[in-house]
Amino acid sequence: MAITTHAQVRDALTCPSEFEVPRDHDGSHAPHVHWLRTHVVRFCDGQQHSRRRAAVTTMLTNPSTTRLRERAATYAEAALTQDIGWADGIRHVARTVPVRVLAEELGFTGDVTEDVRAVARVYHPHTVPDTAADAAVARLVRAGGGGADEDTAARIGLMIQACDATAALIENVADRWEAWRATDAPEAFLTEVLRHDPPVRLTRRRVTAKSGRTEDPGLPDVVELDLGSANRDPDVFNHPEFFWPERPDADRHLSFGAGPHQCPGEAQARALTVGALQGIANRKPR
Repeated sequence: MAITTHAQVRDALTCPSEFEVPRDHDGSHAPHVHWLRTHVVRFCDGQQHSRRRAAVTTMLTNPSTTRLRERAATYAEAALTQDIGWADGIRHVARTVPVRVLAEELGFTGDVTEDVRAVARVYHPHTVPDTAADAAVARLVRAGGGGADEDTAARIGLMIQACDATAALIENVADRWEAWRATDAPEAFLTEVLRHDPPVRLTRRRVTAKSGRTEDPGLPDVVELDLGSANRDPDVFNHPEFFWPERPDADRHLSFGAGPHQCPGEAQARALTVGALQGIANRKPR
């Protein structure tokens, strides 16, 4: 079942008593995918979520968004020093630079990009982990200092949350490269990209018994929240199919979620995106 309207999606995102996040109930303490899912803020609710979110928010206060942007620009420019095609160059920067910057800022040693991507593929509870992803989690724990605790899980979770989403955002802006290079309002342009082409289109919620919306309260359904459709709801956005950076209602998009689970790293994702694009522009002007 998919929920598509802006009002219904926002309702599901902001009512954790009726729509809770999917979770993994594996009780193992070993550092593998199941362990990671049960120790991150993404897949819990209530007091546990509040405590873990506070810790993640503190982690994100340092470094500054200025530093993230500058480092992303430096790494992106360096990544394009070889003779590489436009599409391949964009993809390479998008899929490596944000994770590399975050990994270094969060205290991970070595190049953990491939391990982060391996875990990201099976991060969500509706996917089935494999041995390669489990091994990647174990390596990430070691690269993060060796402690299989909530702090390490939170830092790994931040990289995974940023991995595919920030890469997609960079690529979506690059699809409008000439317009992006010409804009004198980059933040508004970025907001409209987020609305028009959200980097994460779908998210999931479990319908709880408290909602009264399940036929069998003991077996709550899992629903998909279509952020892409919500962001183009004509009841909220004027002419939603048009890409219009000057639109006054663009910031009502739900690409970073809403409610208790709204992404705490929006500013960081924006900084990494703008920095990576600046680095690309330094190598490939117009």
